Amino acid sequence: MLNTDSDLPSNLLFEKLLRFAEHILAIVRGQPVAALFLVEAVQGFELRSRDQRAFLLAGPTGVGKNTFIEHITSYLGIRLLRLNMSEFKTQESWDRLLGNAKTGYRGQLALELEKSDCRLWLLFDEIEKGNPEFSDLLLQALDDSCGIITTQLGEALDLRRCYIALTTNLGTKEVLELKHSSPEVIHDHISQALKAYFRPELLGRFREGVVLLNPLDAQAQREICVDKLEAKLKAQRELGRHITYQEELIWFLLREAKATTQGGRGIHGAIDKWVGNAITRAILKTRNQAVSGELVVEKSETVVLQ
Repeated sequence: MLNTDSDLPSNLLFEKLLRFAEHILAIVRGQPVAALFLVEAVQGFELRSRDQRAFLLAGPTGVGKNTFIEHITSYLGIRLLRLNMSEFKTQESWDRLLGNAKTGYRGQLALELEKSDCRLWLLFDEIEKGNPEFSDLLLQALDDSCGIITTQLGEALDLRRCYIALTTNLGTKEVLELKHSSPEVIHDHISQALKAYFRPELLGRFREGVVLLNPLDAQAQREICVDKLEAKLKAQRELGRHITYQEELIWFLLREAKATTQGGRGIHGAIDKWVGNAITRAILKTRNQAVSGELVVEKSETVVLQ
């Protein structure tokens, strides 16, 4: 039976679920195993044939942890509440999330649940940067038999229809030194780091939902670079700027991105800097907003629009 509580009409939801794997694999590069696991788990929860709704995504910076969740929620039309856990270390930050009895403020979580009719995807980004006491809250939220947390105003929030995802970089600083090792060695290293940090009872609540993402290989990096560059140039075409590029540009951008050790995020930054600056210089030089031409790498040092 389809999830009739979905914001989507049941027939449209069904069609989206059928095309779900194809859609995610085309967008999130270099993580086919993780992608298929998440797709199958979400399909099962939406169709009420599985209970898996909580995920712990671990891996180096820029490999797609947040990208997975952002594209899943966008594709299925589920409201996303993303919380940067580095901002949740103090009592004041807890008040912002769970309310304040003195002021009567209900808290961000209660308000978001109300907006989404209790259908929400909660993304706790870089969980290790938050208050360690947050684990107690998660234990309640991830309890399949209860799944209810209480705000500081005494309001009971039912999270049983919510997806919950945590992302973490635990153990991945050392992974950069293991980049030539097998995926099994890297996964074992990260798994040990997770076990050392999280309480066993909390890790147990995720069951099979601990998702280990791989460092991006050369092919995945190239695909991401092409995807992001094409998206950049498409946006420029909408401004009347028709721009092409040589294959050499891809390798130049990957070289510059590699120096940042930021994975896909570094690739985006390299495109924004080198391609963006080349277009900016051409516009200023010609005094013409609708510039066109080809992006060329000059002397392996810079990018120009000719």
